[in-house]
Amino acid sequence: TVSGAHHLVIADLALRHAIRDGISADNCTHLTLRGLEVTQSRRNGILIFDCSTVRIEDCDIHSNALDVSQSYDGIRIDGSGANELKSFLVRHSRIHKHVGGDGWKSANGLFIGHTGGQPPVLRGVEITANDIYENGNPAQNQAGRGLTGTFEGDVTVSLNRIYRNASAGLYFGDHGVSVDIAILNNFFTNNALRQFGGFTDAAARAEGNTILVDNGGITAMGAEMGGTGTWRLRNNSFNYTTGSTDAFRGFIRINDAALDTRLDSDYNIFYSAGPQRWKRSDGAALNFDQWRHLGYDAHSQNLR
Repeated sequence: TVSGAHHLVIADLALRHAIRDGISADNCTHLTLRGLEVTQSRRNGILIFDCSTVRIEDCDIHSNALDVSQSYDGIRIDGSGANELKSFLVRHSRIHKHVGGDGWKSANGLFIGHTGGQPPVLRGVEITANDIYENGNPAQNQAGRGLTGTFEGDVTVSLNRIYRNASAGLYFGDHGVSVDIAILNNFFTNNALRQFGGFTDAAARAEGNTILVDNGGITAMGAEMGGTGTWRLRNNSFNYTTGSTDAFRGFIRINDAALDTRLDSDYNIFYSAGPQRWKRSDGAALNFDQWRHLGYDAHSQNLR
C-alpha cells in the first residue's frame, strides 16, 4: 500500500496471494510499476486511485479478482472526481485470466474510472502494446471485458492484442459521459459479445484495427457504438471465417439515433461466411448495398 508518494519506482517483484489488492496506491504522482508479477489477489491486482503520472510497464498481471462477491479487475485506475488527473501509461504487459463471479460480478482486465457516483476526469490515458486476454467469467457474455470504464477525459488504445474475453474486448463510456476515444491498430479476436465499441457524447475513432472471428459459437459483434458524439471508422478489417445463426452478429451496430447521422465509416474491408449485417439504431438488419445507400462505406469492400 502506497499513499502520498512521489517519484517512486516499484520494480522486479512477484506479489502473490494478497488478501485485498496486490498493489494499492492513492494520491501519488510519478509512480512507476515495472517488471512485476501480480497474481492471486482477492480483489484488484493493481488499484490506482487519485494519482497522476503513472506508468505500468513490462508486468504480468493475472489470475486476480478471487473474491467473487463483487466485480474486481486486473488493473483499476480510478479517482474520486474531486480533481483532474493526468498521464497514465500501461504498456508491454500481459493482463489476463481475471475471472470473477457470476453476471455483473464478473472481472475485467483493465477498468478505468468510477463504478458509481461522479466519474473522474482522466487525461492522457494510453494503453499500448499489451496482451489482454481471457478476462471475465466465460459462463456469461454481458460482463467481463478486456478493457472498459466510465470516465471523462481521453484514452488511446493502440497496438494491443485483445482476445477471448468473456464479453467485450474493449468498451468505454456510458450515458452522459464525454470521453475522447482512439482505438488504433489493435488486433481483436474471438471476444464473446463484441470486439470493440463505446458510448460517448464527445468523439471516438477506430482506425487500422484487425478483427478476426473464427468461433461460430459466440455472438462476436464487430463494432457497437452509442452516444450523441461522433464516431469515425476507417481502414479496419472485419474478417469472420465461420458462419453463425446468432441474430446479433454483425459488422457494425449503431445503438443511438443521434449517431445514425454522426458515424463516418469508410475504407474498411468486410468479410463474413455469414451472416453479413449492418445495423442502424432501429435494429433492422441491412445488407451492404442498403448500408451504402444510407451513406456509409462508399469506398469500402465487402468480400463474399
